[in-house]
Amino acid sequence: MTDESFEDFIAVRGPELFRVDLAMCGDPGRAEDIVQDVYAVVYPRWERIAALEQPYAYVRRSVVNRFLALNRRRAS
Repeated sequence: MTDESFEDFIAVRGPELFRVDLAMCGDPGRAEDIVQDVYAVVYPRWERIAALEQPYAYVRRSVVNRFLALNRRRAS
């Protein structure tokens, strides 16, 4: 896959990922930061992730995991 396919993925699925995260945290700024953090982690591995049967599910789960990890840090 190419950089362009990652950009296409973000253009199509980015709003959905943002809405999922916004529903979890309730703060638009924080939701955007979390999604951006996940993009930074996913981008270098995009070729492998894009080859998966459902790359959106993988990235969505990454967003959820990032949200949960940040909440665990805040709780302790």
